[in-house]
Amino acid sequence: MFWKEEIQDEIRSSGFRSSERSSFPVILSKFEGSFQILSRSISDDRIVVYLINLDSMLPPGNREEEVRLKLALESGQNGVWDFSLRQGKAYFSPHYIRMLGFDPEHFPQNFSHWETLVHWDDLEKIRTLFESYLNGSIESHDLEIRMFTKVGKIIWVWSRGKVVERDENELPIRVLGT
Repeated sequence: MFWKEEIQDEIRSSGFRSSERSSFPVILSKFEGSFQILSRSISDDRIVVYLINLDSMLPPGNREEEVRLKLALESGQNGVWDFSLRQGKAYFSPHYIRMLGFDPEHFPQNFSHWETLVHWDDLEKIRTLFESYLNGSIESHDLEIRMFTKVGKIIWVWSRGKVVERDENELPIRVLGT
């Protein structure tokens, strides 16, 4: 049921050491939702890994609100994206991926792949935008860019986003938008 290679990549990138317990959030490309990996060493060469779907732990009232928000986004034909600025990780909603003509099951959930789909005339604009996020000079953006679909067609995408998480120095580390 789980994609062993992807979970192993997450564990390796987390700095996990086999002699300790660890817990860290992950964005898994094969699943929708928010996940946490908990792991614990049981011997020198074995660990137990638990993959927890955090969405299943939401109180029922929040689930109803989440469904309402999801339906509103889909009815307005809005795709959602979520970038981890320092790690290069990303999440793209299935609607966002389908808008570009790709199958959500086979779309790499990372910033570098997404960047290859940005039209070359808008690439510098995007790089400047994310540099501005990284250095803390902007809080949000609202712009149109051109992107290539899977078949090479150019489409205009209206991107709106804002900082939703900061580090201990108040520098942005996560930007989310539609």
